[in-house]
Amino acid sequence: MKKLLLLTGLISHTLLFGHAPKEDKPCQITPPYSPLSSKVDFILDLEFLYWYANVTDLDYAIKRETIRVPGQFNNAIETTAIKKERFDNEWGPGVRAGIGVIGAEDGWDLYAHGLYFDISTSDSKDLNPITDFLNIDDPGAQYYSSPWLFLAPNSGSFNNPFGVIAYSHISGSWHLEHYQVDLELGRKFWISQRVTLRPFIGVRGFHSESRLKIHASRPLGFFLEQQDERLKATQKNWGVGLLSGINTSWHITPRWSVYADTGVALTYGRLHIHESDRIHQIAEIPPNPPTTTVSITVPLRDSYYKLMPFVDLGTGLRFENTFSDNKYRLLLSAGWETHFLFDYNELLRGTNQSSETTDLPSANGNLTLSGFVLRGRFDF
Repeated sequence: MKKLLLLTGLISHTLLFGHAPKEDKPCQITPPYSPLSSKVDFILDLEFLYWYANVTDLDYAIKRETIRVPGQFNNAIETTAIKKERFDNEWGPGVRAGIGVIGAEDGWDLYAHGLYFDISTSDSKDLNPITDFLNIDDPGAQYYSSPWLFLAPNSGSFNNPFGVIAYSHISGSWHLEHYQVDLELGRKFWISQRVTLRPFIGVRGFHSESRLKIHASRPLGFFLEQQDERLKATQKNWGVGLLSGINTSWHITPRWSVYADTGVALTYGRLHIHESDRIHQIAEIPPNPPTTTVSITVPLRDSYYKLMPFVDLGTGLRFENTFSDNKYRLLLSAGWETHFLFDYNELLRGTNQSSETTDLPSANGNLTLSGFVLRGRFDF
C-alpha cells in the first residue's frame, strides 16, 4: 500500500510539474537590437533636411472685379472676388543632430535630438491702375485687396476716412524659424527575424517664430488718392509637452531595410502676436489742387496660452552594418518626413467687403513641414 501511494505521488508530481516551462526573461521574448559587444553604446546622429513649409489660409491677396448683375435695378454693379493669391512652397535646408546612450539593461536607450529649420517665401502682383474715380465702378475694373489689411473692403468700416480701396500693386512675404528639441526613452528589439520595433515616450519642447509682411499701393488719380498700406505681423510660439511614438524597420537583407516612423506630441505654451498696419495717403483736389497728406499706424497685440498638437510621419530606405568585431555600427538612410502642427497660424485676419465691422478673428491655419531627410548615425 505504501509503495502504491509513493508511486501515485511521483506520477502526480510529474504530471503537474515535470513539463512546466521555465519562466522566460523579457529579453528572450523580444531580444534587444543593441547594445553591441560592449556593455554600453553611445550614439552620434546628424541629419540634413531639405524641406518646404506650408500654412493653410495664408493667401496674401484677393483679386476683385467689378461686374454688372443682370436682372437687378438699372443693372446694378457689384464687386466680387475672383482669385486668391497664395505663396509658393519654397524649399530650404535644415539640420537635426542627436546624441544618446544605449544601456546593457534590456537595451533601453536615452536619446536627445534638436532640429532647426528656416524658410522664406515672397510674391507680388500688379494690375493696370485705376486713374479716375469715375472708372472705379466700370464693369471689368480689377483691383487687389488683402484679408490681412485693416481697411475696408478687408475689414474695418464702410465709413473709413480713406475712401475707396482699390490697390493696383500688392506684395507679400512670409518667414518661418522653427526650433525643436526631443528627449526620448525607448527600446529597439526584434519581433521576428526581419522586423524590429522601437516604441518610445518622451518630452518635446519647441520655439517658433513667423513673420508676415504685406504691402499694397495705388497711384494718384483724378479724385482718387494715392494710397500706401503696409502690414507687419509677427507670431511667436513656444511650448513643452509629452511625446510618444514607434519606429519600425523591415529588413530586406541583413544590411538593407525599409523604415517607417510615426509619433504624436501635445505641447502647452504661450503665443504672442504683434501686428502693425501703417496707412499713408496723399490726396489732390482739382482745380489748382492742394495736396493733403494723412498717415496713421494701427497696432494690435494678443497673447495667450494654448495647446499645440503635433503629428510626425516618416519613411525611407536604410543601410546599416557593424565592423571591428561588432564594436561599431554605421547607419545611413534617405527618406521623406511630414510634420503637421494643428492651428499653428493664429494671426489676426480681416473679413470680407460685405461686413461693416470685424473682430479680426484668428486664422487657425495648420502648418506642414515636409521634405527629404539624409541621415548618418554612428554607434560605438
